[in-house]
Amino acid sequence: GTHGGHPAKIESRTLMRISQEVAAELSGATIENNTLTLTRDLDRKLYLEVAKAIECLGGKWDKRAKCHVFPPLSFPEALVDEAINSGEIVDVVKELQFYQTPASLALEMVQLANINPESLVLEPSAGHGRIVKPLIEAGASVFAVEVNPACVPHLVESAGGSARLEYEINDFLQVAPTRIFDAVVMNPPFQGGRDIKHIEHALKFLKEGGRLVAVMAAGILFRLDRKHVEFRERVEELGGTITPIPEGTFAESGTNVNTVLVVI
Repeated sequence: GTHGGHPAKIESRTLMRISQEVAAELSGATIENNTLTLTRDLDRKLYLEVAKAIECLGGKWDKRAKCHVFPPLSFPEALVDEAINSGEIVDVVKELQFYQTPASLALEMVQLANINPESLVLEPSAGHGRIVKPLIEAGASVFAVEVNPACVPHLVESAGGSARLEYEINDFLQVAPTRIFDAVVMNPPFQGGRDIKHIEHALKFLKEGGRLVAVMAAGILFRLDRKHVEFRERVEELGGTITPIPEGTFAESGTNVNTVLVVI
């Protein structure tokens, strides 16, 4: 399972290109929760260009609040980051599609996590419960976190009504860590390096000797920015492995994204 912010479909449509001037103003904006506030006074021509870009990203001008408001769970920070980096705004609906973990991959992940009937397992971005299902079937007790309330009925159904599933509706990054879990099995959102943030946070929930199994964007193998380099080093320090997942694995879920499996 996973939610929002998962990787773009390869054929996503470009809605508009943005100039460096516009990108610079977007990079200086204050983004809090689902609001975006421009921090500088701009001349009218530039303001209109910037406002058009924000609206294209999904932000609506709120006269009273004097800021642009984005729909809940649209992660404006990740969208703006993507637009600044790429110089274009792509079809947001495709960008934020939620790509379920294929059943065969979910089963493989559960096997790698060494689950037994005593295991207490965390699933931090549970979606429709594609990973929860084989965890429950393997006898584990599962604590699931899911940010989108609309996913919960599917999540509960995936556990077959088992009392061994507990869940919380929350953004996983806001959940306070407790080191009580034998395993974490997860397919986090990828956009804007959020997979790294989610995995770093998830590691704080593992007991001594616990094991984390996660799907990640394949960029972790080659990206040279500090965040990715440091994460690769961290996995190595912890004696973990990063293994490419066969291309096309997520095709049934509607994306050609390249992914890897991280085991720590």
